[in-house]
Amino acid sequence: MKKFSLIELLIVIAIIGILASLLAPALSKARKTSKMAVCLSTQRQIGIAIQMYTSDNKSYYPAAHGNYGWDDMITSYYGLPWTDADKQEIAMTNTNYSYTKLQCPSDNVESASAARFRKSYIVNDYRSTGNWSVGVIGREDSGNTNPSQDRLSESMQITAVSNASRTIVLGEHWNKWNFAGGGGDQSHGTSGYFYREFIFNPNSAAADKVSNHFGKGESNFSLVDGSSRRMNSYQVLEGTPISSTLSNFQGSWFDSQQ
Repeated sequence: MKKFSLIELLIVIAIIGILASLLAPALSKARKTSKMAVCLSTQRQIGIAIQMYTSDNKSYYPAAHGNYGWDDMITSYYGLPWTDADKQEIAMTNTNYSYTKLQCPSDNVESASAARFRKSYIVNDYRSTGNWSVGVIGREDSGNTNPSQDRLSESMQITAVSNASRTIVLGEHWNKWNFAGGGGDQSHGTSGYFYREFIFNPNSAAADKVSNHFGKGESNFSLVDGSSRRMNSYQVLEGTPISSTLSNFQGSWFDSQQ
């Protein structure tokens, strides 16, 4: 039997090393793509739970109020065994209540509070006046003097959405303040503003919230008709004159009345 020389063994080892280095990026991307698929599936399930909520509540989407967040409102539809006491907390702190069902496996952002758990998902923000938020789910009036942060405790009816296959219900914000069960946190809703910022001010705090998958501003979205899809910042703003000063997101995928 022929024996391999040291040089031959070193050559084989070097070839294996080269192949491994070539395959590593592909394997890493495959893992990220797999996690993104799981995230998309989770969003679809949450979207279905929100639809079920509207069926039992005169077609209205779950509006946040007090310490109750939109996720508090859909717990019974999504299989989250949160008690009413849990829901009344400012944010979820009980480790026994499956809060991870609200997290994307790709999301590794640490919570702003060690005692409070985060969610990865966020609703399409709505207010009845002005053009800042033209989405479907609102929250209570916070008393904030900044109109971009002041919301009403209200929401759209699913039957009032004009284009169900092109209107976002749920997006992603990998943000340390996006608490599970948080009713009054500043990350309650998303809008075209964050994606505009990702295009024109990619290093801003707003853009960082939606850099998400692959760091390219790609996010998963659940739509009113129950479907889910992945889109980048340009795609979600289709239908608007995209510019650095864009503030009216009517006509985009965020617009419930397009």
